[in-house]
Amino acid sequence: MTDLLLPFIPPGQPRPSISSLRILAQLSPNLKRLRIPLNTSDPVPTFVSSGFPHAPGREHELQVLTVASGDEDWELRDLLHFARHVEYLFPRLKSVRAYKGGVGGNGGQGREIDGDVSRWEQVNDLVMMYQAVRRETVSLIGKGS
Repeated sequence: MTDLLLPFIPPGQPRPSISSLRILAQLSPNLKRLRIPLNTSDPVPTFVSSGFPHAPGREHELQVLTVASGDEDWELRDLLHFARHVEYLFPRLKSVRAYKGGVGGNGGQGREIDGDVSRWEQVNDLVMMYQAVRRETVSLIGKGS
């Protein structure tokens, strides 16, 4: 399976947790596009590195992560930790974005909230920065510095 596009689920309804991304990464390594209605009302778990870098040839294939979430408030710390989780689980990611499935009146299939879009744009920027740092570090190590 390369695409998994789950519908928007409004706040107050059960939604997958942020921790469920790790399970998806393990069980669906060939997934390239994921749209998931995440529960972002719980605190973001602190990222704790396993101490092991990504194994070459074993990185997850996910390229596009679209998050359908409520408009729960996050602090900068939450954005940083979430972006680090995502970058570690999905090192080939090219884009993190908000689900823009429409506004109300469509059976809960989507909505667009400016604050939510801004949050996911910030997460995308952070993921791209983490990836750049990783590439630079790998390059320096490869040069024997």
